[in-house]
Amino acid sequence: MDKKKISLLLVILIIGGVLYFFVFNKKEYNEYQKDFYEAINKDYKKDKEPSTVFTDAQVKVNKRLDEITKEFINGNDNAKILYNQLLNTNNREIGILKGYIDSINNSNNIKEFIDNAMMVEHDLSVDIFTNIIVMADLKDTNKNIVYFQPITMDFGTDCYYYNDKDYDSITAYLKKYGLAILNAYGMPRPNEVSKNIFEFEKNICSESYKKDDLTDPTKLYNPVTKSELKKIYTNIDVDRYLSIYGIENREYYSVVDVGNLKKFNSLLTDDNLDILKKFTILKILEQYSPYLTMDYITPYMEFYNLLNSDKVVSNTDELALRTIEVAYSKTLGIEYNNKDFSDKKKEIIEALIKELLGYYEQDIKDIKWMSNSTKEAAIKKIKNMKVNVGLGSNMPTYESTYIFKSNNSLLLNIVGINNVENDYMFNQLDISGFYLDIPLTTVNAYYNILDNSINFPAAVGVLFNENDNYYDILGSMGMIIGHEITHALGSKGANFDENGNLKDWWTESDYKEYKKLQDKVRDYYSSFEVFSGLKVDGEVTLDENISDLGGLRAITEIAKQKDAKDEDYKKMYESYAKLWADNYTKEYLALMSIQDIHSPNKVRVNAGLITLDKFKELYEITPETPMYRDNVESIW
Repeated sequence: MDKKKISLLLVILIIGGVLYFFVFNKKEYNEYQKDFYEAINKDYKKDKEPSTVFTDAQVKVNKRLDEITKEFINGNDNAKILYNQLLNTNNREIGILKGYIDSINNSNNIKEFIDNAMMVEHDLSVDIFTNIIVMADLKDTNKNIVYFQPITMDFGTDCYYYNDKDYDSITAYLKKYGLAILNAYGMPRPNEVSKNIFEFEKNICSESYKKDDLTDPTKLYNPVTKSELKKIYTNIDVDRYLSIYGIENREYYSVVDVGNLKKFNSLLTDDNLDILKKFTILKILEQYSPYLTMDYITPYMEFYNLLNSDKVVSNTDELALRTIEVAYSKTLGIEYNNKDFSDKKKEIIEALIKELLGYYEQDIKDIKWMSNSTKEAAIKKIKNMKVNVGLGSNMPTYESTYIFKSNNSLLLNIVGINNVENDYMFNQLDISGFYLDIPLTTVNAYYNILDNSINFPAAVGVLFNENDNYYDILGSMGMIIGHEITHALGSKGANFDENGNLKDWWTESDYKEYKKLQDKVRDYYSSFEVFSGLKVDGEVTLDENISDLGGLRAITEIAKQKDAKDEDYKKMYESYAKLWADNYTKEYLALMSIQDIHSPNKVRVNAGLITLDKFKELYEITPETPMYRDNVESIW
């Protein structure tokens, strides 16, 4: 071959190589510019059951927890009694429930019904008149008080499902599975009864808080004296009701949703006696359905699986294990923490927390729209923030006081669990610092508004590997930490001081400015779609969106302080995107959009990242690219 031909061939190869590089790399790059979330997660579990990285991690933890639970059962004769009873679904009867159901059915008038229903509520822990809990006083977290929460509806669901058409898909499931329970019981005319109960529930909920109201903690604290409580519940003997629980002499109580209780009180009449009976019977059966025959267990498991994709229960063996794991959640959580949460992972999380708290303290000082007095209060929250990683020091261990007897029925032993838990709860009334937590085996993190603490259960450690690159961990675990810290200053946390007390620590002008900034975040996220035709609810997701923006800005600034290279930033942002991978169908996204207070995962990634100048610079996000938005600045 002569030199001219060789030269020509080389030119063609070089040009071809250059064209290949630009065409194919440009195409891949354009994927990032079109939809960064999809570009990163395009291969995540296609054509599989709906799941996320978090549910995958939870499934992994659950498998390990099952192993630990089986070991625990083998070594604990008391737990073994309960477990063996749970495995045996033969010859189960309504048993002790029958006496309570009969007392409801045999009530001849509303007074008799109220008296009998009080005992159902107290003895079986089925909320009829209210849902009583003990928790820190929102205005003085050094003491605990009694809260009267709203009455729950089918399978323990909240009232807002019943007073908003957006939740029709959920209530359709509730009606379906409620009807199955009525059929299992042998209720005469079950379809008619089911319809009447549903309409009755809608009536109860007609004066209850909507979901948006539940995002405002100032609405949920309504202290009342006993005499004021009597004005809410005019149709029941409040003195007797409180004395059953031994709480008749408290200085005051707090009613979470006054409208809910007032409405139910108005329905306590002889005219409503028949529907009140059926409503109460269904609540009893639904609550105890996992411990009855398969006719009850099957609808319970189907509904449970619908709402818990990470803890699917496919048979009674798994249901038995889950029941033990819930009953002994603290004992088993401690075991998981000690065996599976390494010191190295704990050290990594604690080091990131230290870095991020230091960043927030400095960043607040540099905020231009905030006065010095408000800055000082905000910094005080950061400096006084409690940090719990893995096992807490004051975790209660009352589970050792369970006593299960083989000659007791399964139902009687389950009621015994409820009694132990309730006794523990009411004993907290004269103790400060009531410990609130989620199980150590939950793959999640949370900010506790009542004691100004950030909390990271041991199971969160499965989200990263000890030997991962620092920026990979910063993009996942670091972002989670920044998100939780921001909650202390978010739309809810901004109402509470450094000790977790409901207190205004803002100047009037600063808070007005803060509300304007919140409005911008609300409007910004409301402009995004879950999918075509379904918008994100920027109001319901506001607090979580503020925390996402704050966490992303925090990790970006920390990377900047460390003189991170472009490839480091890319690792960090791509790690963040991978953290929120899911394969949800449209139907499942629609279901989640009415249940979840977070924005959809794709929106959490794309809407958050495009507010960052560094991200836009790295991936060339310009006004001409599909990803671009006239975005909003992070508040924190």
